[in-house]
Amino acid sequence: RLEKCVISNNVTVENGAELKESVGMEGAVIGRDAHLNRVILDKGVVVPPGCRIGFDSNADRQQFTVTPNGIVAIPKGIPIEA
Repeated sequence: RLEKCVISNNVTVENGAELKESVGMEGAVIGRDAHLNRVILDKGVVVPPGCRIGFDSNADRQQFTVTPNGIVAIPKGIPIEA
């Protein structure tokens, strides 16, 4: 399910994944049952199955950059822990 998203070419969104107000750059992969809210994925970023990003700012800040407006930016090459 995609709601208010911008998705580039060659982005894979697996079954059960939900994205809201997010951007996926070329080659990104969003795993099965992952949930993303207000997230920008750089090229080639792989989101593991079942991962939830954009719902807990404190947890997101431990791994990623979070803007003052609550947008989570994930650059390429950053491993994501489920």
